[in-house]
Amino acid sequence: AAAIQLEGARVRVHDPEALDNARAVFPTLDYAREPGKACERADVVLHLTEWSDYSTLDPVTLVGVVRHARLIDARNTLDARRWQAAGWTTRALGRAQHIIPAA
Repeated sequence: AAAIQLEGARVRVHDPEALDNARAVFPTLDYAREPGKACERADVVLHLTEWSDYSTLDPVTLVGVVRHARLIDARNTLDARRWQAAGWTTRALGRAQHIIPAA
């Protein structure tokens, strides 16, 4: 997150367990106490940890808070078809791309 911020991106971070530790190391990042708040007006959502809190997120709800419904699943733990069915463009590292045609 810090490296992306150094490249000029506005970064908002959420982690259900490590926010305080992360804030101590990277105080310049923007931190959110809830995943939905971290996604507000996002151009892309990066899924970088395997916490179960994220696998249970509702992609239909989140599509309403982001600016662009784009998801990069770097942990390959989210159900890409479920997110795509909710209107998200998804990419997952090391996973073949499966696109659900628009209805």
